[in-house]
Amino acid sequence: MAEKTSGNLVKKIAQLKEAVAYLQKKKHEGAVQYAYTSSSQVLGSIRAEMQKLGLIITTSVTQAVVTPFTTKNGAPQFLTELWMTMTWVDTESGEELALPWYAQGVDNAEKGPGKAMTYGEKYFVLKQLNIATDKDDPDAYQQTYQSDEEKSSLKSDLITELGMTVDFNRVKEIWSKNPSLKDDQEFKDAVAKANQRLNAQPSK
Repeated sequence: MAEKTSGNLVKKIAQLKEAVAYLQKKKHEGAVQYAYTSSSQVLGSIRAEMQKLGLIITTSVTQAVVTPFTTKNGAPQFLTELWMTMTWVDTESGEELALPWYAQGVDNAEKGPGKAMTYGEKYFVLKQLNIATDKDDPDAYQQTYQSDEEKSSLKSDLITELGMTVDFNRVKEIWSKNPSLKDDQEFKDAVAKANQRLNAQPSK
């Protein structure tokens, strides 16, 4: 259950929401550029505003469960589930707001916990700050004005997410929102592997 606060911290979070409401909109050579927002972009974009407001976010893992499973091709995989506490802290007053959070990550080695932590932190920030994720926002992966470097970064982020997600609908969404990548063999392979992994995942 979330802790009750005196109100000042909540007001600061509201101010932060206003400051980053249009995180997804960038200016690029005079045109509006819609960019998929990676974890580093999300956290980096709010860092200056958080410093101005005297806000920090701390993360602690309260429970972790790792479930091994095998794909149809016999490849070992590990599903990491993390139950976390994400805490907003007002460094000026010491006021805190602790919120429960959950994240998952899938990997064939030891990277599952790190993936789950990174994914969880990113989406905590997105959801807490009400950063929209519909067709004109960070998860709308169609960019008209991206550079080659940005497109490559986007593909890399999507392939990483495909390797982590445990949601069939998310795989379908990534595929449907990225028609420009449908001829990219590496991207197609990542989608196929995600579907195979999810088909092989044991039911809870």
